[in-house]
Amino acid sequence: MLTKTKTPAVYKDTKTNHFIYRYTIIENGKRTPKQKTFDTYQDAKTFKARQETKTTLKQTLKSTITLNEACKLHIIRAKENQTLKPNTIYGYEIIINKIKNHPIGKMQVSDIKPSDIEDFIYSFRQTNPDLKATTLVRYRQFLGVVFKQLYIDGDILTNPIDRVAQPKDTTKKFEITPWTLEECNKAFECLNNYHNQNVKTAVYLGIFSGLRRGEICGLKWENIDFDKNILTISETRYKIGGKVVDDTPKSQNSFRTITMQSQLSTVLKETYFKQSIITLKNGKNIARKTKPIYVICNYNTLEPISPTTLCKHFDTFIEKNKLRKIRFHDLRHTCGTLLCQAELPIKDISNYLGHGSIRTTENFYIHYKNPLNQKASEAMQNLFDTQQGKSP
Repeated sequence: MLTKTKTPAVYKDTKTNHFIYRYTIIENGKRTPKQKTFDTYQDAKTFKARQETKTTLKQTLKSTITLNEACKLHIIRAKENQTLKPNTIYGYEIIINKIKNHPIGKMQVSDIKPSDIEDFIYSFRQTNPDLKATTLVRYRQFLGVVFKQLYIDGDILTNPIDRVAQPKDTTKKFEITPWTLEECNKAFECLNNYHNQNVKTAVYLGIFSGLRRGEICGLKWENIDFDKNILTISETRYKIGGKVVDDTPKSQNSFRTITMQSQLSTVLKETYFKQSIITLKNGKNIARKTKPIYVICNYNTLEPISPTTLCKHFDTFIEKNKLRKIRFHDLRHTCGTLLCQAELPIKDISNYLGHGSIRTTENFYIHYKNPLNQKASEAMQNLFDTQQGKSP
């Protein structure tokens, strides 16, 4: 039996305690009744609000929709269909805000020309000449998705983004600054007596396993099997809009299982032991935890920490021990370069680091394969030396 709620068109099923939203869609002049079931009243209200907003925008689309409105509709669809990660949506909302504050945002999509899009994209280089091309590429990429959908829906006759070239990078090429093997060993020595166990654990995970900072902060003890000597990356933590969220890894290739080296396994066992002692001593005051959950955590509460906090602790460690300053992410690059210098195939390094494609690995590390380049050079020289030796 359905009973009315305070929200029109939202009903409660008294048998299942579910909430039902009833609405009508109009396609090609035909009205079709629809209904959707939700576990909570709030979920039903939220969907109703989105549906009504989408309906209003669709009606506008057929007349004078602006780019601002088209972008807003795209985000509504993405949230409704759950096709994008929260950090992607957050990034898109930042771009939408820039579009809103630019004249192009108020233009009707049918009137926008490729030159208008280029003016928008490159206007940011006027105020920031050092702005990276990757940032401008993201702006173009987002607009490409929006205009593609408008074209599919029949709201524009041609897609102007097709005639907008990819922004070129005019800034200085980024260079990674990994530690050498000697610098790694020096860092390990300093960590032996360092007071912050999180830093010690994170440095070992970064250098030996090449984990990203979000993967390190999202790593749980249930993802580590000491008997099989493996760890599995299946979660990550990152900060968006001032909030720390848990999510799946960056790409499908980022889901991976890594065999632990003896040095890393020893440090992780040491970390688990220290957390277990804290749990036993203060178990009643740590949210009723019976065992540690996160590998990197606040040692007072055993709650996970944000990647930003971990990076700050790492910077403090470097400064106090007068080590060569690198970014925390350069620990991952250190792992990649050391594997290259060990002459491991690029494809294996790519899989180990969880890169989305082997090209990413090549761009970062191929020039570190100096021993291979030297062998090729020597082989070429030997060929000509041999030939010249045979000449009369």
